[in-house]
Amino acid sequence: MKLVIEIPEEDYNFVKKQVADGITNPLKMRIAKGTPLPKGHGRLIDADTLEECKEVMNTIMNESEYAVRMDEVRNVPTIIEADGGEG
Repeated sequence: MKLVIEIPEEDYNFVKKQVADGITNPLKMRIAKGTPLPKGHGRLIDADTLEECKEVMNTIMNESEYAVRMDEVRNVPTIIEADGGEG
């Protein structure tokens, strides 16, 4: 399971230090190994859904414009990898 939580940066840094110092609490270890979202990140979306909306998008723009936009979306850095599992 993947979970996104919000905690103060000071708490995150404190937990990371505890784990680095040898604390083996499983929850603290998972928090310390977490991936912080970059400050000021935009919306986290399922870009694969855009692929499914191709017909709708083509009513707004032509095929080549759609292809260019999709290339731009595909090249945006991934913040959280796709799960591929069923909800």
